[in-house]
Amino acid sequence: MIDFRETVEWLKEDGFCDAAAIGFGEKTAVTALFPYRLERPTAVSAAASYIDPFALRNNYREMAARLKTAAVKIRKAAGLNKSEVRIFVNSSLPEKAAAAFAGLGFCGKSTLLISPLYGVNTLIGGILISLPAADGLSRFDGAPPSSAARCGACRKCMDACPVGAIGENGVDRSRCLQSLASRSGAIPAELLPHWDILYGCSRCRDACPYSRFNRRGVMHRRGEIDESETIGEWLQTAAESEEAFCARFKGTALAMS
Repeated sequence: MIDFRETVEWLKEDGFCDAAAIGFGEKTAVTALFPYRLERPTAVSAAASYIDPFALRNNYREMAARLKTAAVKIRKAAGLNKSEVRIFVNSSLPEKAAAAFAGLGFCGKSTLLISPLYGVNTLIGGILISLPAADGLSRFDGAPPSSAARCGACRKCMDACPVGAIGENGVDRSRCLQSLASRSGAIPAELLPHWDILYGCSRCRDACPYSRFNRRGVMHRRGEIDESETIGEWLQTAAESEEAFCARFKGTALAMS
């Protein structure tokens, strides 16, 4: 039998800032927060200057690699096979709700998960283990604790959104610039005047008062977009070959969309 407290410590040793185990159906989910580092390019001419700093490195792939390392330790410690210990990253599971239920934070008006200790610059990931939850662990019932009151009267994320996508009842994904940047299709004409970046939008994240609690993020080079590259070079590559253009972004966060 595995001690789930030990799995939490393994994740913290490998760069995760917080983690907790909860019962998830007939299994156990070890949910964790991965703090990513934000670095803004200094060269205005760089193509990277027009991409949200979050997307300058592939933080999801880096988090997945670290979760896989922990999953191997869990399999060996518990005597389980590969199919019985699965990682989840940007998955169809209710990751935010599970993280909130596990006590790792709460969902703000922007729907971002906010950790009172580590801020808003964190990704949610975890490991689903085919073992029943140990005695004393909370069991996820599909609904996180009510958290709307945690934001109180604060409207900073709502006021920072240039297209009014954030309301008291959540985010209108049909207007959210980050959401639109992450899927194919035309941008509504009324929103184009606010489209001042090649990819992404972080205004709500940056405006959140909890951003001042951001822990120093994990530094890595996975899927890095070089600051020396210019938009002109990208356009030239795109004009020459669509395949070459797509190959340039293979492995980066932009290739995930």
